[in-house]
Amino acid sequence: MPTKIKRLFFIVLLCSVPFIARSEIIIIENVSVEVQDLKGDSYRLLFNFALPALPDGINIDRAVISFGVNISENSENINLFEILAADANGEIAATSYNQNPVTGRIGKDKLGLTQIDLDITQLVDSWVNGTVKNDGIFVVSHRRIPEKILHKDKINLAPEFKQATVKIFYTALQ
Repeated sequence: MPTKIKRLFFIVLLCSVPFIARSEIIIIENVSVEVQDLKGDSYRLLFNFALPALPDGINIDRAVISFGVNISENSENINLFEILAADANGEIAATSYNQNPVTGRIGKDKLGLTQIDLDITQLVDSWVNGTVKNDGIFVVSHRRIPEKILHKDKINLAPEFKQATVKIFYTALQ
């Protein structure tokens, strides 16, 4: 008898899961991009966007920023980015998040107009949970690689091809 009750309880629990959690997606199209020049024709990108009001107690499953670029030169050694938090002054923030930043990569076979998708889940989750303030996202050439991918001779922003957008996938518990 206890085994039948356990099975019945499990079936009822399994059937109620779709009513407990609900997956949602938010697409943010109002994303501003600022190209900040650095020495030697290299640059960094500062993305700013406002997070919409989100329900309490959500789980950020995935967040992606997508934007268009024109790649004129690519190499296996120079195709890494770092994704860093910005501060209120438009500089790289001094946060623990930046000590172990997320990296993104361009495939070595990419040339010409292409879309770059970078995973910003960790940073968006930090914003939602209040551990980091949303003052924007920096995309920079990997700091440990001397040859910079964000260099005017190698890759340029192409908003006419693909405007910057952010997609946030989250699960809301009900």
